Amino acid sequence: MGNYRNRVADGILKDNLEAAGLVLIEGTKWCGKTTTAEQQAGSIVYMNDSGNSGTYLALAQNSPSILLKGDTPRLIDEWQDAPELWDAARFEVDHRDTKTGQFIFTGSTVIPKEKLERIKHSGTGRAAWIKMRPMSLWESGESNGQLRLNDLFLNKTEAACQSNELDIEQLAWLICRGGWPAALAMSKKELSGNLSITSTLSQVLTFQQWTTWRGTGTSLYVFLRVTHAFREPRLRSHQYMRISSPMRTDQ
Repeated sequence: MGNYRNRVADGILKDNLEAAGLVLIEGTKWCGKTTTAEQQAGSIVYMNDSGNSGTYLALAQNSPSILLKGDTPRLIDEWQDAPELWDAARFEVDHRDTKTGQFIFTGSTVIPKEKLERIKHSGTGRAAWIKMRPMSLWESGESNGQLRLNDLFLNKTEAACQSNELDIEQLAWLICRGGWPAALAMSKKELSGNLSITSTLSQVLTFQQWTTWRGTGTSLYVFLRVTHAFREPRLRSHQYMRISSPMRTDQ
């Protein structure tokens, strides 16, 4: 992990591992949850590993303790694919000599209701939760960190008198690019092409529209599809633009 950029979450994760048996890292796709967890994990299970996912799912349902064996903290990536592991990890924490720093769970997909019902225990007293977001400018190395929003809210007026080496054009570009770790090494041409924000969001939304956005995201779905259509001239057709969101069947 030689190219890893330190995150604010690093210290938060370390502190929580010292206080809880299981730490759950939640956050949007592509924000760096797994990579951050890997830095402190003793061993790892990638539930979405296509070569082993079938075996992992079978073990999660029949012998979850086998998946949870390994050097600690044991990282279970995309744990929501096998919600049974939550209760199993809670049980392991209760019955191990060392009660803290046993497991790290990461995941970004909302768990469907039918899977959520398999979880019997909330994790209270055993688990801690961390919410990760894309990188700040300080984390990406594009801010010196001298000015903090918290200082402004605390009326530390001297904090507002700091210099900024970025001009308006650079700031506008950074806002549009966002703090996605994988985007930091990409050129403007790459980011404005195949990995445009509208394209990425449209892909995520299309994939999750039956779960996260069901019944709530119709307008956003239409906006993203229309926006993407106008960005791609070949898609400007009446057939493409006649959009009815698959999230609802009464339109």
